[in-house]
Amino acid sequence: MNKIFKYTKYPNLYRIIQCEGYSQLKNDILILVSKEKYSKKNLIFFPGDVQDFEDKMECNRSEIRFIDYSFENTCFKLQEKFKNENIFLIVPSKKDLINSFNEYNNLYYPGNCLIHIKRLYENSIQNLNKGKVSNKI
Repeated sequence: MNKIFKYTKYPNLYRIIQCEGYSQLKNDILILVSKEKYSKKNLIFFPGDVQDFEDKMECNRSEIRFIDYSFENTCFKLQEKFKNENIFLIVPSKKDLINSFNEYNNLYYPGNCLIHIKRLYENSIQNLNKGKVSNKI
């Protein structure tokens, strides 16, 4: 089972560390659980370049000006638009630290991209449903 962290600063926001997808490929995932008790919809989102975790962006001179678009803030912005949906943010597998480009190397395998996304989604739900939150962020 993966480590699951609950943010103390943000209600209903969880981070799953190294969630397994296809063929032992892994990504971290942020999940913002809908405020609706029985949400039946889920939105899977892939953030763009420059975006990162809030704490990392605060320490980076070139990224601090984009802090409103941190992974955490992006989840909440998406939930404003999609109020009844759970938000799944797939964290890039690699970041080019010089240019602040996010890379999704785990999605480059022909024919396996959708399988990887599906397994990430299924495993993240399974981990969250087990409810063993390891720590608080």
